[in-house]
Amino acid sequence: MSLERRIDQLLARHVPPDGPGAAVGVLQDGAFIHRKAYGLADLEWGTPLDPTCVFRIASLTKPFVATAVMLLAERGTLSVDDPLERHLPWWPDRGRRVTVGRLLNHTSGVWRHDWDRTLRTTLPDIRTADILALIGDHDFEFEPGATYRYNNSGYLLLGATIEAASGMPLFDFLREAIFESLGMRRTGPLPYETVTPRRARGYVRGRSGSTMRGLTARCSPTRRAALARPSTISQSGIVRCASTG
Repeated sequence: MSLERRIDQLLARHVPPDGPGAAVGVLQDGAFIHRKAYGLADLEWGTPLDPTCVFRIASLTKPFVATAVMLLAERGTLSVDDPLERHLPWWPDRGRRVTVGRLLNHTSGVWRHDWDRTLRTTLPDIRTADILALIGDHDFEFEPGATYRYNNSGYLLLGATIEAASGMPLFDFLREAIFESLGMRRTGPLPYETVTPRRARGYVRGRSGSTMRGLTARCSPTRRAALARPSTISQSGIVRCASTG
């Protein structure tokens, strides 16, 4: 059986033709030997998914944010051992030492803004600056370094730290320091409110079927934007979607 046929059979078990789609790319020696999309990009319109569609990559933005931090560390602009207030002077330490490294590895203990039901449901358009202020106003969930707890708020703070240390907007720094050098020409921010051609919709699969993924401020590493890219099988590099979420 051919490779294409085996992949088709595998995807058929998980991606119905009338359901949320998936794009698959298989490379060998740097060249695609399989590049195909399955299912739909938009359930409401019945639009078939295409390998050139743009996907929001959500929290897969985090590795890019972490890479940006380490690039700045290599340049001597910051250190993972720096206390947060060294780069964000407004941060109220409240007797607890939050370092850049603690934010990176989800051990900072800072309040998780996306677990606040009121914030999620009544303030979907809140600005990132306001979310950062709320994080600073809320009590810590645990002492920094005491345990691990996945934390989107930490990556919001890292986004602000990168901007302060580099003197550039976060996505401009990512573009200059990472994307351009890797030839990722179609990778960049994907704000919810921007009209983006060929954008694939995001869905959540539940017991009663697929539902549209909510568009709120809860996952963004800067104001309601994540990295995005034209499908995971774009010739230009990554999907263009950093939540940090």
